[in-house]
Order: sequence, then structure tokens, then C-alpha cells
Amino acid sequence: MTNISSIDQIFSKIESDFSILIQCFSNVLKSLGQADVAEGLLQVLEGCGSDKNEENEQLIRAISMSFHFLNIVEENVANQVHRLTNDSLANNCGPWIEKLSALQLEGYDVEEIVERLRKTIVEPVFTAHPTEAKRSTVMRHHRALYKLLVNLENQMWSEQERQELYCDIEVILKQLWLTGGLIAQKPDVFTEHNNSLHYLGSILPQAFRTFVLRFQKSWKSLGLNQDFLFDVENYPLIRMGTWIGGDRDGNPYVSREVTVKIIKSLRKNSLELYIQSIEELAEKCSFSQVLLGEKSDLNDLLQDELKKIPNKYKDEILRYPDEPWRCFCYLILVKLVHKELLYKTSDDLIKDLVKLSDSLLDKGLQSFVLREIIPILYLVRSFGFHTAKLDIRQNSQMHSNAIEKLLELSGYEDKQFSLWTEDKKNYFLNEELKIYRPFLHPRVKLDGDSFTVISALKGLNDEIENTSIHCVNSLIVSMTHTNSDLLLMYLLARESGLLRSGDKGLYLPVQVVPLFETISDLKNSVSVMSAYLSHPIVLRSLEFHKRINHSDKLIQDVMIGYSDSCKDGGILASQWNVYCTQRDLIKLGNEIGVTFRFFHGRGGTISRGAGPTDRFLEALPQGSLYGGFRLTEQGESIAQKYGSPTTAVYNIEMMAASITSVNNKLQKVSSIDNDLDSLMDFLSTKSKDKYRSFLEHPKFIEYYHHTTPLDIIEECNMGSRPTRRKGVKSLDDLRAIPWVFSWNQSRYYLPGWFGVGTALKSLKEDDIDLYNSFVECLKSNKFLRYVFLNIETSSASADVDIMSLYASLVEDEMVRNQMLGIVIDEYKLLQEMLEEVFGSSYKNRRPKLEKTLGLRKNLLAQLHKMQVIDLKDYRKSGSRDTLVRLLLSINAIAGGERTTG
Repeated sequence: MTNISSIDQIFSKIESDFSILIQCFSNVLKSLGQADVAEGLLQVLEGCGSDKNEENEQLIRAISMSFHFLNIVEENVANQVHRLTNDSLANNCGPWIEKLSALQLEGYDVEEIVERLRKTIVEPVFTAHPTEAKRSTVMRHHRALYKLLVNLENQMWSEQERQELYCDIEVILKQLWLTGGLIAQKPDVFTEHNNSLHYLGSILPQAFRTFVLRFQKSWKSLGLNQDFLFDVENYPLIRMGTWIGGDRDGNPYVSREVTVKIIKSLRKNSLELYIQSIEELAEKCSFSQVLLGEKSDLNDLLQDELKKIPNKYKDEILRYPDEPWRCFCYLILVKLVHKELLYKTSDDLIKDLVKLSDSLLDKGLQSFVLREIIPILYLVRSFGFHTAKLDIRQNSQMHSNAIEKLLELSGYEDKQFSLWTEDKKNYFLNEELKIYRPFLHPRVKLDGDSFTVISALKGLNDEIENTSIHCVNSLIVSMTHTNSDLLLMYLLARESGLLRSGDKGLYLPVQVVPLFETISDLKNSVSVMSAYLSHPIVLRSLEFHKRINHSDKLIQDVMIGYSDSCKDGGILASQWNVYCTQRDLIKLGNEIGVTFRFFHGRGGTISRGAGPTDRFLEALPQGSLYGGFRLTEQGESIAQKYGSPTTAVYNIEMMAASITSVNNKLQKVSSIDNDLDSLMDFLSTKSKDKYRSFLEHPKFIEYYHHTTPLDIIEECNMGSRPTRRKGVKSLDDLRAIPWVFSWNQSRYYLPGWFGVGTALKSLKEDDIDLYNSFVECLKSNKFLRYVFLNIETSSASADVDIMSLYASLVEDEMVRNQMLGIVIDEYKLLQEMLEEVFGSSYKNRRPKLEKTLGLRKNLLAQLHKMQVIDLKDYRKSGSRDTLVRLLLSINAIAGGERTTG
């Protein structure tokens, strides 16, 4: 690839590669006798689309595929640019040279740098939220296409060889065209899990190896003591989590059996990875004892281990008796392959690998150890025997229903727990949690919610005892409102056998984690956590977690929700209350001696918490990363961020390096910081008021249901979860995911900007000095800049003409004009205010954003036209053919927008 640096050069490269794929695609269509589709696609790309909808199904599919081609091209070009940047700035070591150099310049010695790196822990958590509309088969074809595009970068190919690559591309494109793009039926949970194994079993193990080697290279380039590189504990840690098979909140398909099956599958995945890695390592460890000189200590270790191994396995281990290091690898393999010899924990596997490493170091093979053994040690440290830690999530109302059934079966007269006062609930829980006995005899049969909750916890307890305590991360309580919502989990755990009795009293081996989702719950979080963390059983549980996680402090996870808080109060109220929750809990933690690890429930679009991750990390309150960092990776974000080893390395490296940097920088106090609370309280309140006034407008529901394709989205088979928590046809019951997805499909992007224009105008009119101070500090305050740049991005993705097109679906002209007028007035006001506070339009300041949107403009415009025509027809006729076209267009628009929900 030629050296490209400017935005114009980058987009020239994107357009060139995209043209190659479009030309190959056109050839494929013509070869299949569909020249009219090829011609129609080229016309749309030139902005000359048709308003006719006859036989448009094939054109929709062609446009949809074109978006995916564009996404693949952009991914490849981005990775090429990263490579060039790394070559010029850091000798292909990524961001680590910059971050480690900064620590050196700040005066940290090598031991202090290592101490900070050891505290850098990143845990991406894969979820199966239904915003990924592509089939897994299609995704595999996309990966093959990506690899061919990468091959085209090689400048050494002859013209004949390049033509062969074009032919290979056309073969893949033909496969894609002849593969159905729609998911025929809702995927079950285990299918979603198998899709995630593509990343957990293939992409990430490769990415971790590159991550480790690039870190080593940076370390050496700075002349730092290499001895620290031989201890894998000194590397920043990337661990994986998953909700797939554990997220029960509103998903009736996550049964006990599904959870158990997935835990076993994750364990199997990790063992298979280690077996493959050690088999490859054994081939590389063909070092001759004779050539390396005197006898190694490893010989004695090997002989000691052989005494513990049944004779039938000894020949398998001693295949190459003059190569003890290879034999030791075979010993490890025997322990991994044969169930009766299997390591009790992954720590035991690490100990054997360290013995092998130390022996090779004694023989002077440092570079071999760094390149071949440390990456395996890192993988084992990250994946353990569980691959990814499973979170179990359930709604607090389900827990309340379960305890009411237990009280009823136990003979309690006052069994309506949900109607008790908070004081009465806490008194009851405090008394019960002094006792280890369950409510019911094990033979008593449960049903309904009580069976769902208790059976899940019983299955969890069985797997913890059969496999490892580390296979589960936490019990997350959705819609946590009070302290009793959290303590109730301990009582339900007691009923299932999950609660433990220790020398100092009862404790829970799995952490209970609140999920504060709504604005009111975020505001109430400090009082809830203050009461919760004062309870003896909670403190005993935290001590247990500290011990098994080898931590030097008590760490309590708290999950904060971006989606429901934004759905509840709009973007500014959501972002500000999430910020305040972290800041106030950090202060509480400092007072009581507990470090909070925040789990950020971010989605794939700005109104669900998305945004550039490095800037997001910099915008967090000081101290919010001291306990580590967890974040959800949802829907299409997984494919975008982990779709190839190269892309995955870039993303995990960026997160780890940014956290290392942020954790070692004291944020400078600017003049706005002292006014930040009053400023943001004002803006978030005004914004929320405007947002809520629109949602509470008497005609809002009518307008929303007509002007968005929500009814069609509910027909999509994009994930195992229903679109509503309880199946109630109300705005409150609608999940945040389809809420955002529907607005984005009709190009309103409304949750990500509505109300902010009014808030900014009100600030200017009410307090011009504070407004001017805000404008000035928007240039430097990382929180303010992050939030308002995201709002600008969200509003830039909206389109007034397309909003108006969808508004035409509202049959009542008065309702249509009134509601659309409110939206457009607020949109125009926001554009004026953003241009004023930033100094100019985003089109002048952010050419990359403008060009990215421009590449998709014509294709999306045509899809929106066709979708509106089909919506009108379907809502009148209910035609199945029209529904199929609508599902295709939803899929296509999602691919074009990329960040759909």
C-alpha cells in the first residue's frame, strides 16, 4: 500500500477499493443474468435511483451487499493506516511506545511502571443483543472477502496473479449473492453462543499473541529491563466476559440447561485452545539435551511427574527421550487431554508452563521464551479454564416474585414481599441471612418465576463445584432500585445451595452486582451502595473475592446503564447522571475502603453509550478505572471491533494503553470544573424536560408507531430475546434496543440529540457568562467535549428530508405536521447552537465524518424511499412479499448505518 496520510488520500483509497468490489459484483450479477440489477445499483450509486418499487427485492439485496463491501473496505484501509502510523511512530509496536515513554518522562522507574501495568485490567463482555442482523454464514463469507482485499495490497503480484485474485473475489461475491441474507428463524441462545466462539476460539487467541509480542517490542525499544517481560503477571491483562447464556432479563429461552451447556462449551473451548497451542509448542521445543550441554533441572522435574502418571501414558510422554523440553510439553498435553489427569485449575497449568519457561531461560533461550511461551501463558492467564466469565442477569421483579412464592410455600401469611416497606424488607433479610437453612425441603416442586430463578442458581452452583469458581463473574440485578433488591439475591442463593458457610459466617462466592439503569436509580445509587456495603455478609463475600482473585483491595462491581437512562431522559441527562454516579461512588468507596469497578453497559450507537473508546476513557471521572474496566460489546460492534485479528489487536491495545495512560494522569482542574455541576445540572434538566415533553405529548405514540418501522423490527429474527421485557405493548416495556433501532432506521436518531438545542439556547439566555465559559472550556474539558462531539455525530447522521419522508406515513395530517414540526424545529436549533459553540459546522471541522456519511448517502436514500413505499403497502395489505422486502431493507439500512442500536 502506498503511503497515505491525509483524509483525502484515505478516502481516495476507500473509493478506489470500493469501486473494485462493485465492478466485480457487477460482473457476477451479469453472469447470473441480472444485468438490470447491476445497472440499477450503479444508478443508485450515482444518485439516480428510481421511485418505483416493482421487483425491487433484488436491488435491495444488492444495495445491502454494497454496504457490507464498503464496511470491509473501510476496515482494511483503517488497518493499513494503523500499520503505516505504527511503522513511522513506534516501529510497528502500536501505542505502547507512546504510553510507556510518557510514564518514563513523568519520572516513573521501571518497577513503578510495572506496578501500574499490573493494575491495567480490561474486560470486554460479549452480549447477544439483537442489533446484528447478519447471518453467521454471511459473516464468514465477509471474512474471506476481507482477506482477499488484504491480499490485493501486495505490490509484488504480477498482473496475472492480480487477475486471479479478482476471480477469487468474484467467487466469494457469487456465494454471498446466492446465500439468503435473512435469518429464517430466531436464533436460539446456543446458536448465538456458537457465533461468539468464532471470536473467542479463533480471532482473539491470534490477537492476544500479537498484542503480547507488540508490547514486548515496545518495552525493548525503550531499553527497559527485559527481566520483567518473563513474568506474564507484568503484562496489561485482557480478560473476556459473556452474557450469552446468562442474560435472563426478559429472555425466557435462557434456561438452566442452556446456561450449563454454555459453561461446559466455554470450558471445552479453552482446553482445545491449550491442546493446540502445546502441540505446536512441542514441535518447536525439539532442543537436544546433548547440544544444550549439561543436564537440565527439567529432567528431574519430569521424572518426579512421571511417578504420578499411570504407566499407560509414559510412552506417549517419552517419545523423544533426548529432548526433555519436548517431553515436558507432552506431559502437559497428557494432563490436558485425559480427564482423570486434568489440571485442577488453570493456575496449575500456568505453574507447569513457568517450569518449562524457567528451564529454557537457564539454557539462554530468552527470545524463544518471549516469543513462544509467554503468549501461551498470557492466553491461559486470560482465558483460564472458562474462556470467558459468564454473567448471570435477571430483573429485580423476578427475584421479588420468586421470594413471594417461597414465602407462600413456607406458610407465611404476609407473603406479598413486593408490597412491604423497604425497612420491613431489610429487617426480614437481615434476620434470615443469619441462618443457613433454606425455606423449603429440596423435594418441594417450584413453578413459574420461583422455578426459573432457583433452578438457574442451582445449575450455577453445580457448575462452580464441577469446574471452577472463575467460570462465573457475577449475579447482575437489573432494575436495582433499593438495597433489598441486592440482599434478596443472597437469600435466593441460600435456597439454591449457592450460599456458603465459612469460619466467619455466611458468604456468597459469586458477586452480586447492581445495574442502575434509569435516571432516578442512578441518582439513588450512592444511598443504595452505602447501605449494601455495610452489611456483614456482603463484606465477608468481598473478602472472599479479594482472596480468590489475588487482589490487594476489596473490589465491588457496579454496572451502569446508558441505554435505559437515555430512553428515560435523553442523551444529556443520561451522560451526566452516569458521570455523577461514578464520581459519587468513587468518593463513597474512598470513605469506606472499597474500590468500585464500573461495568459500562454501552451499546453500538451514541444514544446507547457508544463513542470513540479512547476518548470515552479520557472523559471518565478521575479514579473510575482504578478497579479495572468492564464494558459490553453488543450486536454489530463485536464484528466491527473483533472481526479480524488485526482489528481486534488494535481495539484491545487501544483500550489497555488508554487505561494505563488515564490511570497515571491527574486531570487538571480547569475554570469550568468548579461550575461543572451547576452547568450540567442546568443543561441536563432543560434537555430532559424538552425530551420528556415530546414523549409525553398526547400524539407521540401515534406518531412514533407510524413514522418508524417498529412493527417490522418486531418481526425480525435478529436475536433470541423478545423486543419487550414482559410482552406489554407500552413504551415503558419496550427495550431500549428496538427503541433506538427504530429511530435510527427512519434517520431521526432522536434519542441521541433531541432536547440539547433547547438546553443550550436556554443556558445562553439565562446565564451568558456561564454560557461563554462553557464555550471556552468545550475546547479542553474532556467530558464536555466527548459528550457534545457525540451529540454532533448523532445529529449529523440524522436527515431532515428522510425524517419527513417517514412522517408521510402518519395518516392524520394535523398530527403529522405538528409532531414533525417539533422535531425539525429542535433539530435546526441544535445545528445552530452546535455551530455556535464549536465555532463552525462539523462539515468544516470534521471532514472524515462528512465523507463517511457521504459515501453512504445515495445508497441509503434509495433504501429509505423503497422502505416507506413498502411500509405503506404492508400496513394496508399485510402482504407477505412486502414484509420480506421490508425485512431486507431493515437489514440493508442497518448495514449502511453500521451503528444501529
